[in-house]
Amino acid sequence: MILRAFLSLFLALGIISCSGPVETTAVKTDNYFDLIGLLDAQSALLFEKGAVLQKKLMANGEVESMSVRPDSTGQIKAELKLFYEADINKLGLDDAYFTEELPGINGARKVINTAKRAGPNVRMIEYDYFQGKINQIRVLVEDKNDIYTFEKEMTMSFESVDGDEIMTGYTIKGKQRMVMKSDLNFSLEGSFSR
Repeated sequence: MILRAFLSLFLALGIISCSGPVETTAVKTDNYFDLIGLLDAQSALLFEKGAVLQKKLMANGEVESMSVRPDSTGQIKAELKLFYEADINKLGLDDAYFTEELPGINGARKVINTAKRAGPNVRMIEYDYFQGKINQIRVLVEDKNDIYTFEKEMTMSFESVDGDEIMTGYTIKGKQRMVMKSDLNFSLEGSFSR
């Protein structure tokens, strides 16, 4: 009897394990700006336009530069990975941020999402608009525990080209402090040209 139950359990587990991985999709909310949608659209547009990416990395006084023409939208998305990770339209964060809108002058306005409490790594996202179109996005990220503190300020810039808003570049500046290690200051600048 126990042998039969054991064999049945083993057979069931074998069948389940052979069925392959189950695909899951991230559960999103729509309480905040659709950053993922913007990044997906920009990646496709930059690839379609044949943009060339010039990158400059500075870390603790050392500088490295490179230029690359991305061969797919996936490569552009990989370059923007830290911005994808800054998306706050996720289940569990639907009430984690204050949203305020600051009216500007001459067609400018600003929308700011600020974390209500310590917890979410994305502390603030600021969206600058000019004449109803996105002009710049600024993100502040902080990851802190007893061993390390990691702070980043990330910015994406856009301009209007032939009626489309297109990303012209991004910067990521940060500082990492770890117990018993030297601080690391870094800066990454990327610019897209056609």
